[in-house]
Amino acid sequence: MPGLDGPGLYRELQQRDPNRRPRLLFISGSSSAQAYAEFLATTPVPVLEKPFNLDDLCRVVERMLAAP
Repeated sequence: MPGLDGPGLYRELQQRDPNRRPRLLFISGSSSAQAYAEFLATTPVPVLEKPFNLDDLCRVVERMLAAP
C-alpha cells in the first residue's frame, strides 16, 4: 500500500469512525518487526502469517463473519 501500512490504515479507519471497529484481517510475512508486533499485540484485529493455507483463511473469515 503506497504511503500507508496496515497499522496506518487501521488508525485512519478508527479516526474516521471511532465508534465502529473496522472489519480487517491483517496478512503478514513480516510481523516479527518490533513495532509491528507490538501493534498487533494491542489491536483486536486477526492476523494470518504467511504462508497460510485456504483452511486457515476460511476459519478466520468464518469467525469474523460470526462476530457482532
